[in-house]
Amino acid sequence: MIPLRRLDPLLAHAREGGVNIDAMLHTLALEHLSGRLPPTFPVALADYYRIQNHIALALGDETCQLSARQLLPGSTDFVLRNLGQAGSLFDAMRAIAQSYNLLHGGNYNFVERRDDTIDYVIDDRTFPYRLAGGPEEMFFSIECTLIFLSAMLDVVAPGVVARANTGLALRRPRGAEDCHHLDVWHVPIRFGAERYRLSLKKRDALAVLAPPRPETLSSHAVYLNIVRMVEAAAQHAHRQRDPAFAKDVRAVLARMAGQGHVGQDEVASVMHMSVATLRRRLAEEGLQFRDLKQQALNTQARAMLAAGHPVGDVAETLGFSEPRSFNRAFKAWNDITPRRFQKKQS
Repeated sequence: MIPLRRLDPLLAHAREGGVNIDAMLHTLALEHLSGRLPPTFPVALADYYRIQNHIALALGDETCQLSARQLLPGSTDFVLRNLGQAGSLFDAMRAIAQSYNLLHGGNYNFVERRDDTIDYVIDDRTFPYRLAGGPEEMFFSIECTLIFLSAMLDVVAPGVVARANTGLALRRPRGAEDCHHLDVWHVPIRFGAERYRLSLKKRDALAVLAPPRPETLSSHAVYLNIVRMVEAAAQHAHRQRDPAFAKDVRAVLARMAGQGHVGQDEVASVMHMSVATLRRRLAEEGLQFRDLKQQALNTQARAMLAAGHPVGDVAETLGFSEPRSFNRAFKAWNDITPRRFQKKQS
């Protein structure tokens, strides 16, 4: 989540260009943001990108007021078309850097080969910013650009960037309470750097890639990737915090796991609520009942196996119809069969 005030520069730029803000928010099903809300009101980062994309299309400026040098519609698609022949992420990173340098009219992007990493570097110290909000707005804008870059590379190599990312360097002097947009990355972040830097493991960056499908090389695909990335990060953050309601559900599941009754109906009944309410409240915390149930069953199974209970007895106690079903489930949870797990405990 980001504070509502992060939207102010975008919305001000949109108003100057004649965009009807209320109509835009209605189109995006974000009408609740058009009321009188405090600057700290939380806004989903995915919604920030939806608004940004809408304004960029409405105004025909893909920099969306970031740069004094306007990028015309189709600029992102132009950059993506240059990635069609990329044989590796390294090639794709170089193509992106060269393309944006050409579009912006300066050498602000480059790629470095280091001992263990391939780094995409942004040096914005002489970049012609159009922003009027001071350093904080510049920090936030380039950090969002790095998110956009990650999503663009993910179009070329789905899933590889998240696995290969080893760290991030930012010019921002230090982290702040309202920097939750940085939660998209689950890697070490170095603040106060001279340049922005996204580091990928060299082995992954140089690995040969299959050619991307032409239909994936579009700005629309990149924005879909961004929304997926930030929504996944939000769910991860919820799981890390383990909110209070989830703790209550976990406690009930832990008590019931050894009784063979761990369905949603039973848990909802014990918690004096409907199944619909149980699902909704878990969804608000970025969780699903199925995942919590599997975690509870796995914890109970591991404890019983470690205590020496026969596999068949464990399967029956946990409510599995037959040992084979339990074996498959346990291996999926732990990447090891129940019997091998039990032997390792002895």
